[in-house]
Amino acid sequence: MSEFEVDIIYSDDPSHPHIAEMRELAASVFGYRDPDPYFMPGGAYFAGIYRHHDGQAPVCVSMGSMMKYGEGMLVTTMATHADYQRQGLGSRVLRALEGEAGNKVVTLEAWPEAVAFYEANGYSAELVDPDDEVVYMEKRLQP
Repeated sequence: MSEFEVDIIYSDDPSHPHIAEMRELAASVFGYRDPDPYFMPGGAYFAGIYRHHDGQAPVCVSMGSMMKYGEGMLVTTMATHADYQRQGLGSRVLRALEGEAGNKVVTLEAWPEAVAFYEANGYSAELVDPDDEVVYMEKRLQP
């Protein structure tokens, strides 16, 4: 078994134990206590990377979520624990979510400091509003 393993969940149950753990990771990364408003039940995909170490229980260190959005998919949350950033885990989570999206357009809202990450993963800026705090990005997936 590798040190890091990807777990993909399709669920509409926010109390699922893995989803609860992913929500806690996102809350700690972004510094909020209430559940992320984009964690909406009703057919969302969640991908988490779990670190397996010394026989201890796996720990979620990177996560993302995605839901249907019009004819495509919307990445709603991406988070990686600070101790595990810049190791390619966020890219692995993003690829896992894209694999569930099939041949669709995937859109997302990126904070300015995350734009380079998404560009490196094939996304392009579609709308930059100087009055907004986010950059709207998309990627057309190939069959």
